[in-house]
Amino acid sequence: MGELPSSGVIGAVQAREMLAHAADLRKVGRRPVGLWPPLLIFGAVTLLDAPISVLGQLAASLWFIAAAPVAFAAVGRCSARHACRRGMEAPGWRLSVLGVASFAAGWLVCLILVAGAHLPVGLVWVIAVGAGYLAWSRFARSVPVALVAVALAAVGVGLALSPAPGWTVPFGVGTVMILGGLVLRYGPEAS
Repeated sequence: MGELPSSGVIGAVQAREMLAHAADLRKVGRRPVGLWPPLLIFGAVTLLDAPISVLGQLAASLWFIAAAPVAFAAVGRCSARHACRRGMEAPGWRLSVLGVASFAAGWLVCLILVAGAHLPVGLVWVIAVGAGYLAWSRFARSVPVALVAVALAAVGVGLALSPAPGWTVPFGVGTVMILGGLVLRYGPEAS
């Protein structure tokens, strides 16, 4: 695309080209990118939780308390890099604070529900994580992320309700998250 005319009339063909170019830029600007880092990063945190879960629920909870802020920082860094590459403004600190606060609130609610209702290990957090990623997929207008959310919820709920040991829930969910993140990173919607 050339220089915009400083004055005068532009022709119909040039106007159509400019409108088409603006439409292309709008599509690129609105297209969700960088949906894979949270899946890979939190998938790795969840997968690493599997051997820790063998030690008990307290050890697993302490692991997430320690690992979640680091994971959020890594996701924030990846999001900022993606935004910068596309010429967009990087997400502000408010988004990071909202993510950490919602994670903490969800984690606390999960602990209270598990303690009060005596539900199987991992059932509540798997449903919360699946619902969170499903909501995120709607916000990002991404069918592949929705499919990953449904898959991780199905695997997690299935393992939580099965007679399998509790460590299999974070192992299965973490594996699905990592595989889903890799598909988003290198698959058909890769950015």
